[in-house]
Amino acid sequence: MRGEEIDAWLSQLDSNCGIPGRDTATTDTTDARQQPLSPPSSDGPCRGKRRSMSEDVLLPTPKRKKVGGYNDDRDVEETPRAHGSRLERRDDDGAASPSKRQGQRRRIQTASPIPSLSSRSESQSQASGRSSPSKRIAALELNPDGIETRVLSLTNPLLPDTLAEILSELEDCSNGFGVVSRRCKNDITEHARTDRSFSLVRDVMYADPTTRDAIGPTPTTADVAWILEEARECQDTMQSESGWNMGVHFPLLHKAIYGQRRQKQLIGVAASTTARVIKEYLSNETPSKMVDFSLYISPGADPSPTETKIISDAINSLRQVLPCGVINHTDFFPLRNRPVVVSIETKKRGGAQQEAEVQIGTWHAAQWRFLSHLVTDAGGSLDGLPFLPGIVVQGHEWSFVATTREGSRTILWLEKNFGSTTSAMGVYKIVWGLQRIARWAECDYWPWFKKNVLGV
Repeated sequence: MRGEEIDAWLSQLDSNCGIPGRDTATTDTTDARQQPLSPPSSDGPCRGKRRSMSEDVLLPTPKRKKVGGYNDDRDVEETPRAHGSRLERRDDDGAASPSKRQGQRRRIQTASPIPSLSSRSESQSQASGRSSPSKRIAALELNPDGIETRVLSLTNPLLPDTLAEILSELEDCSNGFGVVSRRCKNDITEHARTDRSFSLVRDVMYADPTTRDAIGPTPTTADVAWILEEARECQDTMQSESGWNMGVHFPLLHKAIYGQRRQKQLIGVAASTTARVIKEYLSNETPSKMVDFSLYISPGADPSPTETKIISDAINSLRQVLPCGVINHTDFFPLRNRPVVVSIETKKRGGAQQEAEVQIGTWHAAQWRFLSHLVTDAGGSLDGLPFLPGIVVQGHEWSFVATTREGSRTILWLEKNFGSTTSAMGVYKIVWGLQRIARWAECDYWPWFKKNVLGV
């Protein structure tokens, strides 16, 4: 039989038997296998625009975004999909029309994997546990044991007098009054010849060494220039929060608290990014929060040698009965026998300010509950502790915050900016502000703690 006769016979066979064209089935299967599945959406900054699948995907997909993404190594054949007979709608003669077949191919190509019931449940559970900082603040305001925010300003008639005193000093600090020891003047004047940032240090910003040096050393011009360079680098490279912490925030804290080198002293600073609040000190339905750094008391460096042993024994006795065996509201092991005084929450430049406020507010509320529990058992009183100080850092900017106690509620006072790493003068302000807060911890908080908590 000649070739043309064979082709004619095959053509006649297809039309008479109503068998769909072989090319159709082959093309559908091949296209479906070769066409990659649409990848899951991403929250990353490089997310591209993708076509919405809700218009032409036949199979239902969950409304919530799948947490954790998809397994990119999974074979396409393992992806659940509807049976082909449900996708094909034939004409009366039993053959699928070309337009129908094109629609079928498009639906097969864009169909996404069906998440398992467990993954959908996990996604919904995680989503329900998340809410915006403003919603969490609103919820805390309605909680009888929650947190209320107020404006930290000398014009606020509700501001306690004791808090107004330190706020007044930080106002002077933010204006630059007396934040630099006069013994550094010659060095700064010389450095200003090659670095114009130091040329902005005015005479009113210098203080008598006997007054200024009493709360801590003024950093050298080399240290200030180094901090400025690191802060500029973090901004230029759009560093993460951890990048800012390692490059700028902790080095600056270390210089302010210790000076040129760590030494034995009453007030110390520690990184506490993994420190969680002990659940016994959290109010109902309040998630645990962490802060980045803490100023703490080192009891072994107490200026009264005769009391050192008594203090150590009292702390160890409390640790034997307190949750997690620590003298704090956090189970952070490095500070297990060192009382936390000042909490410092940091964010990268442009970070979420409200989230930082929720974190430090929750942390302070737990600290107040912890202290209330201790003084009740020891027969002491919270009356001698008017407020707890805190610091919120956002990239370059450093701000003072504080909390007070009204009944079972925590009042969060926001906020007073006292320095910035955008200028040499701003760094000097930050150092003075940190040293003044550390001075409060040493001269006000520690005597109260020894008397009302330790009974010393």
